[in-house]
Amino acid sequence: MIDFDLDIEGEVQWYHCVFFLVFYISTFWANRKLLTTPNSQKNNNIGKIFLFVSLITLSIVAVTDNDFFHYADMIYSEIDDGYMEPIYYWLSDFVNHNYLLWRILVWGSALFVVLLIFKRLELDLQIVFLILFLCYINLFSYARASLACAVYFLGFTYLIKPAKIKILSYIWGITIILCSHFFHNSIFFLIAITPLIIIPMNKFTIGPIIIIAIALASIAYQYFYSNISYFIGADNYADRFLSYTETHKSLMGDGISDVLEIVLRYGSFMLPFLFLSRRILIHTTKIDSATLLMYKMVIIIIFFAITLGLLTHTAYFFYRLLYMSIIPISALLATTYSKSIISHNEFKLCIYWGIADILYLNSYVIYVWLWY
Repeated sequence: MIDFDLDIEGEVQWYHCVFFLVFYISTFWANRKLLTTPNSQKNNNIGKIFLFVSLITLSIVAVTDNDFFHYADMIYSEIDDGYMEPIYYWLSDFVNHNYLLWRILVWGSALFVVLLIFKRLELDLQIVFLILFLCYINLFSYARASLACAVYFLGFTYLIKPAKIKILSYIWGITIILCSHFFHNSIFFLIAITPLIIIPMNKFTIGPIIIIAIALASIAYQYFYSNISYFIGADNYADRFLSYTETHKSLMGDGISDVLEIVLRYGSFMLPFLFLSRRILIHTTKIDSATLLMYKMVIIIIFFAITLGLLTHTAYFFYRLLYMSIIPISALLATTYSKSIISHNEFKLCIYWGIADILYLNSYVIYVWLWY
């Protein structure tokens, strides 16, 4: 059976980043007219092919993050050490510990579920997947939480955009949301804040929503630390987490390169959030309810993440929760751009900021490996 030929003790090398950049830059170039020309027609089949192939390839062959090799070690070891949720060990057994097949099942399923989300929201698939790819592919492809988030937001779409029989849609949506917890324990935080979507969304309620999100994060912080082994993983992972946070004490890093990386990385989330907030809150009465509810969830996630980051004095919780907004931010950028709610220049700035983040990270790895 075909599988990766890996050194499980390995780490990211410069040629891994070159491999990534070839796919990444080629896809950008093939789809550049979608970014440079407002309301351009999506009849570029070459661009679609590049996007499809690169999205699949870089999701499965995520060699620009060391977790790619850590997962390989766990799959090949054939030992359930409690690091991952039980379903991932079951999948490993199912594919006879073939790491390639395991990644195809996990990240291939995540992409398929994301496709279902975007289709339910009736988004332009080329635009929304291009946003996901250009801004967040390196984050989407490294964490198994991507599958959990995809399952969660699929269920969420049945709450914000119910089918004809609403009660059945709500029941189905809640069931899917609860099932998302099987794919990553940290998704509990998203499940816990879901009821906040019942609060009406307008410029007068935005303040109370933020305050409630902050209050819930404070409560979660107090409860979380007494149950760390459950929500982060298993008992043997708690010690790993506590030692891990020692290297992530600051939200801003130490050197200039660290600060630049953090500004670019977090900016790829905060810049779209600011543009979306500015436009959506002004045009609240002109925006459909599904978009408003999705935006409300992004607000809650971001302030929940900021609060936990400040309370714990570490970036760990902050970025873990922030990354859960990848799917809704991609969807919001796509729908607001297609409806001319955000301007073409604002849209381009968001995309180019994400591109700068990914290019900087990979270029810096190449630079370090070749010159040091």
